[in-house]
Amino acid sequence: MNQQTTLDAGWRRDFVVALRLRNVPAASIADHLKLVETHCAESGEPAQDAFGDPAAYAQSLAGSPADSVADLAPLLPSAVLGFLAGALTLEGIKGMLGDEDVTVRVGDLGGAVVLVGAALGVLVLLGRLKRPLLAVFVLVVAAVALAVVLDVADTAVLFACPAWLALAIGASSFAVLAVFGVRRARSERVSDPLSGESML
Repeated sequence: MNQQTTLDAGWRRDFVVALRLRNVPAASIADHLKLVETHCAESGEPAQDAFGDPAAYAQSLAGSPADSVADLAPLLPSAVLGFLAGALTLEGIKGMLGDEDVTVRVGDLGGAVVLVGAALGVLVLLGRLKRPLLAVFVLVVAAVALAVVLDVADTAVLFACPAWLALAIGASSFAVLAVFGVRRARSERVSDPLSGESML
């Protein structure tokens, strides 16, 4: 009985992740989950036997998976800002410890865009390929290498400021983004269509 429960929990998790990667709204995910749970409860079948592989079943419901980074483009600005806020916070702390100003260059911004874009690309690959490990490895290595080159290159200075100001800007920006992220996560929670309770 415990083994069956664990299997169903894993199937449910993989099914929800696969639907989220295909940009399916939370309300639709909840409806699909409710149908699966109802069928399994009435028939006594495990979800794996009744519906097959969760990713394949999710694709049959949602259509084609994300085809390109463009499908996740709306996430890029906030993700880059979050990355830069975290970097500013760390640089501010390091600058205060070393009594140095913080300098932000074009290469820093470019590196942030490359790394965040690669992270979104990994999500696309995970949604498209059955065995994406090699492609993900190549993408990550290439992105990190390019980001390092941009970081060490002598690119133009965007701005320089005291370490305490960089720390204040980075920490406050990171806090604001975190608040918006929590609110968005709550608004996209997968809830039971009938009871309104979380289904995960």
